[in-house]
Amino acid sequence: MSTPAPAVEPDNSLKWVAIGVAVASLMLGTVLYARYSEFRGYIRSTLEHPETPPVWRLPGMTPERCVDVAMAWTASCHGIKNLCDVYTTRVMEECLQPLDLTTYCGQLTQLETIARFGQQECLARGVRREVSANSCGNAYKAIAEACADKGRGAHQGKSVMP
Repeated sequence: MSTPAPAVEPDNSLKWVAIGVAVASLMLGTVLYARYSEFRGYIRSTLEHPETPPVWRLPGMTPERCVDVAMAWTASCHGIKNLCDVYTTRVMEECLQPLDLTTYCGQLTQLETIARFGQQECLARGVRREVSANSCGNAYKAIAEACADKGRGAHQGKSVMP
């Protein structure tokens, strides 16, 4: 008489890996959604539907003051840092829009190298590369674009996008 072969237990390791990946994805998605919701709430309360006029819409602004305000706005932005950095440009555009930039843009001499425009100013502000360099760089890019859009300054209306 032959003995029956022992029952082979199915290998469930692939199933457990798939379950682990699904759980990790769900947790990561939940965290990212919460951070994005926090970011959207900040955008709504400060840019889209502010209760009081934002500082950058008040009279007496200068391009350098706009940079200060935009960087302060970005520093207060919660949620996803990269999205906050990108929105620095919107704050700058809103701040610069009512300003007469003729004199300011006429004084600029380094717009021809857009990649370096504002670099020294950001360093002078004590910007640390990993913390606020993108927001500071975006703020100065917005100035360069405003000057180029208005056909003023050393850039003479050339595209400032690399």
